[in-house]
Amino acid sequence: MNKTNFQHNFDLNLLRTFSVVYQERNLKRAAARLFVSAPAVSQSLKKLRENLGEVLFVKTAKGFDPTPFADELYQGINPLLEGVSRVINHAENFSPSSLNGSLTVDMGQQLISWLSPGLYKTISDECPNVDLICHNVSAETPDLLRSGVVDIAVELQFSKVPKDIIALPLGLLEFAMIMRRGHPINVAQECIENLVAYDIALIEVPVLNNFKESRFETTLRQLGHVPKIKHRNASMMGIKEILLHSDLIAPASINFAKQYSNDIKCVKVANVKNLDKFSLCAYIHERNRTSAKYQWLFDVVRKAVAALA
Repeated sequence: MNKTNFQHNFDLNLLRTFSVVYQERNLKRAAARLFVSAPAVSQSLKKLRENLGEVLFVKTAKGFDPTPFADELYQGINPLLEGVSRVINHAENFSPSSLNGSLTVDMGQQLISWLSPGLYKTISDECPNVDLICHNVSAETPDLLRSGVVDIAVELQFSKVPKDIIALPLGLLEFAMIMRRGHPINVAQECIENLVAYDIALIEVPVLNNFKESRFETTLRQLGHVPKIKHRNASMMGIKEILLHSDLIAPASINFAKQYSNDIKCVKVANVKNLDKFSLCAYIHERNRTSAKYQWLFDVVRKAVAALA
């Protein structure tokens, strides 16, 4: 490549396009993030390849694999692009009321029923032209954060997260065993030995790309107890309905139990401390960590959680 042409005539937008394609490894997803057509992205990559005189990507069945040259180029330019983004985001006078379109929040089943009303109220008040979309956290959530389809996710802290997904602490969420009112257990606290005598219902929590044993099960097994897991469900509302018509009990957020206190009661575990509180986090893609919009959105989530603590 001619250095003089690079200094005076090189289109820096080509590097931005390259960076997004490198992250997505897919033309359609990159085009969606850039708000252009897939052919336009393809044309930009072709122009960049011609300017640099190097092959950037190799097409595969799943998308595009970067060449060693592309890896080196990305590692060199991405910090510079992020620096420019930080300067622009810091300088902009962000106003939530100026937002349009929609905001999408993925939430865990332990959260969605009691957290989404508070989020809706705040976002409706501050962003009258924005629609709030709430989905359940799923194994696809990390990819949806990468593509920008999901703006932010809120879930109990995962032990491992992808490097490009940022976990932002929201505090501790209090848990107890929940059961129907009128259940034979009729105390505010009970030892774990008496609780595990009952059949248990558990929410299935997707962790990255598969389902793993819950912290509840792992802790009980470490204590020498074998919990009788009678029912598993991907819906917290489904579990609630089963509890109302049986003697099953379930570990759940106290906030969830409060929401349905006419039908559901809490019993705290008296003698196992690490089952009473779980860390809660918000998750965003790393490209949004310095964005004024996403800092505002995280603050909205944080305040909604704190208001119900």
